[in-house]
Amino acid sequence: ASHVIELGAGTGPVTEQLLQKMPEDSLTCIEIEQRFVDYLQMLHPNLDVICARAEELSEIWKERESALAGAIVSTIPIRLFPEHSISQVMEAGFEVLAPGGLFLQQTLRPSTPVPERVIADLGLSAKRCSIVLNNLPPAYIWLYQRPETAAA
Repeated sequence: ASHVIELGAGTGPVTEQLLQKMPEDSLTCIEIEQRFVDYLQMLHPNLDVICARAEELSEIWKERESALAGAIVSTIPIRLFPEHSISQVMEAGFEVLAPGGLFLQQTLRPSTPVPERVIADLGLSAKRCSIVLNNLPPAYIWLYQRPETAAA
């Protein structure tokens, strides 16, 4: 992807994995907790880390006049959010994704953490694409896309 956005970077375990595959200037991290933002900036002074809520992503992206992203990698505990907030996060994500962009969501549930109603309302396809067995408990990765751009 040309640019990747990580939602819920926390202390950076997923960030570190992403940075093994891509340069720092191709990654933007969104994190709500200032202490985690400060920590990530200490570890990676050149990394683009923004203290904000995931629901604010599209507003932030427009203000910065950033190019559309190729992928979003989210580890936020989205299933714990109220349904309207889940919808806001997903809608904001797809507003900043380029056509064919991927929205990947990690969850500890085998079923989709995004309610079926939200998936339908936003016209998305949902597919569990991976299980991370070395995570305790195992983590599931869900892929969300617009159907017209979904890979076969």
